[in-house]
Amino acid sequence: MITLSILSYLIALFMLRKKPLQLLKEGSNLKVNIFSKIINKITKPLPFNYRFKYSLAFRSIGKLFIVSITSFCTGLLITLVLIGSNLFTNMIDKSFEGINYKYMVMLKNIDYKENNDSKSDYVLNSSIPLVKITTKNGKEKKIKKDNDNLNVNINGIDINSKTVKVLDKNNKNIIKKLNDKEGIIVNENAKEILNLEIGDELTFEHETIKFKYKIVGFNNDYMGYTAYTSRSSLSDKLGFDSSAYLLIYSNDEKYSDISKLNKEEASKISTVLSVDDLKKNIEKQMDRFNGSIYIVIGFASVMTLIIISVIANIVVEENKKTISLMKVMGYKNKRISSIVLNIYTPFIIISYLISIPVMKKILRAIVNALVGDIKVTIPIELSPSLAFLGLIGLLVAYYIAVGLSKRVLNKIPLAIALKRE
Repeated sequence: MITLSILSYLIALFMLRKKPLQLLKEGSNLKVNIFSKIINKITKPLPFNYRFKYSLAFRSIGKLFIVSITSFCTGLLITLVLIGSNLFTNMIDKSFEGINYKYMVMLKNIDYKENNDSKSDYVLNSSIPLVKITTKNGKEKKIKKDNDNLNVNINGIDINSKTVKVLDKNNKNIIKKLNDKEGIIVNENAKEILNLEIGDELTFEHETIKFKYKIVGFNNDYMGYTAYTSRSSLSDKLGFDSSAYLLIYSNDEKYSDISKLNKEEASKISTVLSVDDLKKNIEKQMDRFNGSIYIVIGFASVMTLIIISVIANIVVEENKKTISLMKVMGYKNKRISSIVLNIYTPFIIISYLISIPVMKKILRAIVNALVGDIKVTIPIELSPSLAFLGLIGLLVAYYIAVGLSKRVLNKIPLAIALKRE
């Protein structure tokens, strides 16, 4: 609303800058200025139509500025719609992308077993406080005060895991990097919030035991602080046998109903979580954030339509005298429309392209404010195909608005060109 109000004021100020008697005169008073002369020299090799278009555009720098600013703001809103419509859905999908199991079985106590089950993987899981971060250059990185009790959920998995893929941003499985017994893969959420890099050393403290891991990669997960390392390595650091496990990731349907398990097996189990149910619960929790984004998107869509209509109307109003003069010279309405109404197309495209990185930064700040308390990083991404789709949408909307303005253009009489200023 603030943006729309400011733009409306600038447009009104530009249109009504003259005295009342001057405003009663038909046409515009666009003069050849220094910018127009420079553009004429630059565009000299181009055909007449192009030279005329760009010369006409640069005869009013204030007008060109307003059109560029309004196009830039429109680009911001379109980018917001493209990114925001699937903002939280994308985050959840990415976090669950590497999960190929149906059930997460939590045991009451640590058990020991080699991973030779075709339907299950055995995982040693522990939430361990992170006490120190050392950069790859040897400098200690301070952990923020509100993160003094920062716990990282470390999953010790086997390299030949059948149900878990540790995917990076490019959807490449990087689980083989855990062949390094001192290596750890941290999720993107921890990377963003704690400003981590590959090669940084993390120091953990479990009860009286302190141990270190070096970051060897980042996996595409945006919820909580999670990490993956070798099960045998984590077991060794915590003082357990290499086959220790506390979780079972399984596709075995026997875990769909605990009552069907034998007594000995059932007695070891604390909880069984269905991954599908877990995903649905998280999506429900995100609904309130989705609601706020959709409200902004709805308002942005209305503003987009208004701004594009304003641009088209200014183009016609500003060039009334030029349009009339071209009619006197014998140009058809269709040709005049092609030359005059499309003079700002390149500036609209450039303004849109500039708006994309700006909107991504703005949206990142907004999302961080929304979810800052729950320590979640949400990926702000816009694929080239969607960005191109947004540009097409902007140009289509612009040409529709221009098309509606053609009716006004067609009604401009030849007599305007004959009137004296």
